[in-house]
Amino acid sequence: MKPISDNRNNQALFPAKRLALIIVLSMTLSASFSACGAGGRNVLTFLFDGAPEEDTTADGVGSDTITDLRAFRAEKRQARMDSVTAANQMQMHQPYADKKCSACHTMPDRGESRRNLSFNFGSNGETSFMKMPVETLCITCHEDKSAMYAEEQGMSIHSPVEEGECLTCHQPHRSRFAHLLNTETARELCLGCHDESIPEGEDDHPELEEDDDCTECHNPHMSEDEFLMN
Repeated sequence: MKPISDNRNNQALFPAKRLALIIVLSMTLSASFSACGAGGRNVLTFLFDGAPEEDTTADGVGSDTITDLRAFRAEKRQARMDSVTAANQMQMHQPYADKKCSACHTMPDRGESRRNLSFNFGSNGETSFMKMPVETLCITCHEDKSAMYAEEQGMSIHSPVEEGECLTCHQPHRSRFAHLLNTETARELCLGCHDESIPEGEDDHPELEEDDDCTECHNPHMSEDEFLMN
C-alpha cells in the first residue's frame, strides 16, 4: 500500500495535467479556426453542421457568394429595365442603351452621396455633371447637326439647332416617341413654338390637314433651301 502522501501528490497532478491538455487543445483549435486553408475548414465542418467549406472573407461572407449576389441583382435590374422598355416601346439613345454613362457624364466618386447629385439637363454642365454643356456635347457625335457644319455647307439652319438647344425637341436618354422626341408627333412639337396660323398674302401656306406632319416639307435641323424645305 502506497503512502497517503503519494496518493495526494498524484491527485494534485491530475487537475494540472487536465488544464495543460485543455490549453493545448484550445490553441490547436484556435489555429485551425483562423486558418484559411483546407485544414481550418475541415475542423469547422467536423465540429459544426453546415459550416462553409469555401474560402471566406474577413467578414465571414464567401467571396463567391458576394459575386453571385451582385450578378443576380444586376440580372434582376436588367430584367426590370427590359420589361419597362418593352411595355412602353421606348426608344433609347444609343449611349444610354449601352450603359455608357461616362460618355456624357463625369461620374462622381463611389463614396459620394446620391442626394448630392443633380442631373438637370440644362446648358449648365457644372450643375448637371455633364462633361461639357449640352450644346457642345451633342455635336461631338452629331457633327452634321452643328452650326459650323451648316455654315461650311452654306445651309440654312433652324434656330434651336444653331443655339444648341437639342433638348428642346429631344430626350437625352429615352422616349416613348420616335427620334427621342418630347412629343408624339413632330407637328405637335413644332406648334409649341410656331404659330399655327399662316400669314395672308399671295404665298399663303397650303391649308394644313389634321394629320399633316411639318417634317414632310420642312427639315427640322437644316436645309440648302429657304424655309428649311426638304
